[in-house]
Amino acid sequence: MLDQMKERPVPEVRPVTSLVRRILQLTERADFEMADSLGLSRGDFNAMSHLMSGETMGPSELAHRLHITTSSATVLVDRLESMGHVVRLPDPGDRRRLVVEPTPSATEAAWAVVMPLIMAVDAALEGVSEDDQRVIAGYLERVVVAYEDYLSAMARVK
Repeated sequence: MLDQMKERPVPEVRPVTSLVRRILQLTERADFEMADSLGLSRGDFNAMSHLMSGETMGPSELAHRLHITTSSATVLVDRLESMGHVVRLPDPGDRRRLVVEPTPSATEAAWAVVMPLIMAVDAALEGVSEDDQRVIAGYLERVVVAYEDYLSAMARVK
């Protein structure tokens, strides 16, 4: 399989498309480094990223997001809870259900690690006109749609 991939010619793409791919690769590497600096595995960091999104989420929703079984999500939440990163709380809308929320200390630590990169990316727009920023945003919105469409198509194939 690897030999077939090496033989297959790489299609010519625009330089901007190559840069998007490079950003995705660097994001993966940055996520690993952030996870490491927080003392988390990459999987635990990914779970915390979902839990910090602000959405109310129980273990089953987390399992769905991470593409793992609910029993694996329960083990993951147990581990994060024992480390002091999350708490289980009654769902305000349904007291029979539990939701998982990051602790304030975990949230503060994560933002301290993530915020420098966010601010550096934001600073890259300094000196870029509002009109150019709208063009960039429009392009990035179309990239998001391309990813969403791709993922939807992949889900239908399964």
